[in-house]
Amino acid sequence: MRMYFSSSYRLFIFSLTILVTFASDEDTWNHRKLTTKTYGNDLAYVKAEGKGDIIHYLFSGDDQMSILSIKSTLDGVLNINTTFSPPLIEMTPNSSVLYSFGIVFNQLIEYNDSSDTANINSYAPETWKRHSTSMEIIKSSNNNIVFARNFNSSHNATRDVTFSFKYFTSPTRQDVLPHLIVTSNSTQMDFTVDAHPIFKRSRFALATSFISQWNRTTFSIKPEKSLDDEYTPGTFEVFNWKAVNDKAQSFLQWKPVCYFDKAFSTMTSTYVKSYDFVKNNFTLNSSLAYNYFATKDNYNITSSFISFGRSEDKFYNRKNYTTWSATIGYGVPPAETVSVMAITIISVGLGIPVLMFVGGGIYLCLKRRRSGYQPVFGTIST
Repeated sequence: MRMYFSSSYRLFIFSLTILVTFASDEDTWNHRKLTTKTYGNDLAYVKAEGKGDIIHYLFSGDDQMSILSIKSTLDGVLNINTTFSPPLIEMTPNSSVLYSFGIVFNQLIEYNDSSDTANINSYAPETWKRHSTSMEIIKSSNNNIVFARNFNSSHNATRDVTFSFKYFTSPTRQDVLPHLIVTSNSTQMDFTVDAHPIFKRSRFALATSFISQWNRTTFSIKPEKSLDDEYTPGTFEVFNWKAVNDKAQSFLQWKPVCYFDKAFSTMTSTYVKSYDFVKNNFTLNSSLAYNYFATKDNYNITSSFISFGRSEDKFYNRKNYTTWSATIGYGVPPAETVSVMAITIISVGLGIPVLMFVGGGIYLCLKRRRSGYQPVFGTIST
C-alpha cells in the first residue's frame, strides 16, 4: 500500500512539474535588437530587428498622436524625409514590406456626463470639448518614448496628457496592473490624463482610428473571456480590436479597466467602454500614419471611441486622474491563460483527493483479499 502511494505521489508530482513548465514556457526564440532615434521634438523611430524580420515603429505627435508599424524582411530600409509635415515615410526596396498598420488617436474628447450614463453617445457631439492630441517628446530611451502636452497648448510647461510607449526584446508581462502580456511583436502603451476638468461631471474618451494594409481587411472589437483574474483581480475579459486579412493581422488589445489614482488597485479602478464603429471615419489627414497609407491604394480603415469610467464612480472629477494601458502589435493577440499558480492550486486541490479516493479503493480491495472475505450470500452459480 505504501509503495502504491509513493509511486502515485511521484507520478502526480512529475505530471504537475511538466504541466507547470509547459504553462510557464515563453516564446523566447524571436528576441529583438532595439535601436531608437528621434527626429525633432515629435517623431521617434524604433527599429526592432529579429532573426527573420524587422519591425519598424514610428511614433509621431505631429498634429495627431499616431503609431505606424511596418514589418519588413531583413533587407528592408526605412527612409524618413523630414522636409514634409508630417514626414514622408518610404521603405526600400518596396518589396521588403510584409505588412503595415497604423493607430491614430485623433482627439481626446471631454464630455459632461450630466445623466451619469458613462456613455459618450448619450450626448450631442456639439456639447463635447475636443482636445488636440498633438504631442511633444519629453523622454526618450532605447525602450521607452513618452509624449506629452497641456490641454490648451502643446508648449505649456505643465504637461498633463501623456502617451508612453514601451517596447521589449522578448515576451513579458506588464509588471504593474493591469499586467498585460507584451510580446516581441508588440508594444505597450500607457495613456494618462492628469488635468483639471472643464465640467463638473467630466468624463473622457479617445476618438481612435485603425488603418491596415490591404483593402480586404476586416475589423472587429470583441471581448475574450478568461477564467483567471489573478493578474487583474475582478477582471475576466480582454478586448481585442483586430484587423484581419488573408495575409496578416494586427491588434489593439486592452483589459476593460483603468485607474483614477496613481496607486493602482481594485479599489482605484473603473471601467473602459468600447463602442461600435462609427459610420464616418474621423479626420486623419494630418497624422503621420494616415499620410503613409494615403500614398498607396490598398488599405482599409475604421474608427471608434474608447471611453473611461462607469456609472456611479463619481466621474473623472473624483481624483482628476485617469490612466489606461493597452498593447499594439502584429499577429494573433496574446491570450490570457490560467497562471502557473492557479494551475498548481487546482492540480493539488483536485489531485490529492483523487489519489486518496483511488488509493482508498485499492486499499479496501487488497484488505478484503488478504482477509479471505466472502460475500454474505455466497457466490451465485449457474
